[in-house]
Amino acid sequence: MAALYEKLNIVNPPTPTYFSISTNLKYNAQPFIATSNHNISSVKLALARYGDDSVPATITVEIRTDNNNKPSNTILCSGTTARETLGIRPNWEWRQINLGTGTNLTANSKYWIVIRCTNPFDNPYQWVCQYGFNDVTIDPWYFLDGKLNISSNGGSTWSAQGVDPAAKGVLFEVYSEVYSVIHIGYEKWGF
Repeated sequence: MAALYEKLNIVNPPTPTYFSISTNLKYNAQPFIATSNHNISSVKLALARYGDDSVPATITVEIRTDNNNKPSNTILCSGTTARETLGIRPNWEWRQINLGTGTNLTANSKYWIVIRCTNPFDNPYQWVCQYGFNDVTIDPWYFLDGKLNISSNGGSTWSAQGVDPAAKGVLFEVYSEVYSVIHIGYEKWGF
């Protein structure tokens, strides 16, 4: 069973704004802070396909460590999904991406969800943005140094986005697989 940990999952306004990925060299990265020590096994991202083409492409999602409020080059775990199976904008969806065996996260440490696509055409996919909240209990990622970051050179350098003060970040959910331990005992009978 998967347990939800960190999240930015409120759509406001109900008709969302989209953040585009324009080329295969452009990466997006959304920061989050681990609320406790836990394993990360999957993420859900609010994604849509731009345009009605069904050109095959692989979307890769990575969990990276932080390097001075930017994504580092250290990839802790990753997973993929098929771009052509996404809903066509405006029909975005919560797409779950499994991260293999995952990795352990440390409480109060910053991590980055980095997303990229293999196909070199314009707007291969779009990530849904969240607007309008200023409540740190609902939207703590807004108050980090550096919100959504982009790289236009394959992750070599990063720049913070958010020139629009209402833009808070892109929608995500972080999950950990939770296992139940069952103890089975026996009694020894003597005669």
